[in-house]
Amino acid sequence: MNRYDPVGRCIYCGATSYGADNSRPLADEHIIPLALDGDRVLPNASCQRCEKLTSSAELMALRGVLRGPRISLALKSRKGHPDTLPLFGHHQGSVFKVDIDAASYPSILLLPAPAWLPAMLTGYDLPETPRMFVYGGPLNEHASRFLLSKTQRTRSKAKKKNWKKRRRQKQLQPMQVQFSDAPPEKVFHGSGVFSPSLNVKLYYRMLAKVAHAYAVAELGLDSFKPFLLDVIQGIADDNLGLYFGGPLVHSTQLGTLGHLHSVSLHFECSFDEVCYIVARIKLFDSLGGPPNYVVVGELFIERLSLSLREMVHAEPLSRRW
Repeated sequence: MNRYDPVGRCIYCGATSYGADNSRPLADEHIIPLALDGDRVLPNASCQRCEKLTSSAELMALRGVLRGPRISLALKSRKGHPDTLPLFGHHQGSVFKVDIDAASYPSILLLPAPAWLPAMLTGYDLPETPRMFVYGGPLNEHASRFLLSKTQRTRSKAKKKNWKKRRRQKQLQPMQVQFSDAPPEKVFHGSGVFSPSLNVKLYYRMLAKVAHAYAVAELGLDSFKPFLLDVIQGIADDNLGLYFGGPLVHSTQLGTLGHLHSVSLHFECSFDEVCYIVARIKLFDSLGGPPNYVVVGELFIERLSLSLREMVHAEPLSRRW
């Protein structure tokens, strides 16, 4: 576990004690959630109220379609993983649920990325119907079979041999990135059977927390004017395009093998010396996870140490998990 220097204040609301009637110290904050194997910790950084808000949002974001990948990748869990996971399907106009043994569950990685840059940086309005890229793919053999459409399953015997060969080739590359322009909750539904959906707003609340906590860890709580506090606390999540963005074109380039996640800080400075902190977050980087760009806040350059001031105009601050 890698620990930064203690903050001594809640990084979300500024409180100096855990609770009004509680003398215990402030809670530690994982920059990337422990449930995603995050091992960098910001000590004494969250009050009781904010800890509940961030934890509940992360829990709901990670319990949906990401639970299968967490189990198949053997990621951490405070209370242990369940023995079964749900699949859903349509039959005669109704939705049914089937619980599948976790060992046989089709583990599908499904991650969104906006197809626009943050409006805070570009100054442009978002389109009325903005697109979201969806990155994903099978992580085990069960998922590879699950993604085969019904039409493939009913091919004629004359084509059966070639079909099996293609299926084996697909399973040999379980981390191949798939792509769709469809909304995340509509991906992989073509067969009539589908996994739990991803709550996009909660997912981006989690990314906002990662970006804000990482900026505090690397730069200090008083080094910037934060933009994401209302998003993190669920007060303002209807205009995510202002602070969040992603790749303008879809890419199938895989990340650096051996590092599951990566986070870096970049600085966008205008001619009038206004500098914005931009976090580049790639969850599941080594599996082809997409980059998400998050505008964290406005940097107070005069409050930085000389070494950090030089770094603003040099290499980005980056970490890999």
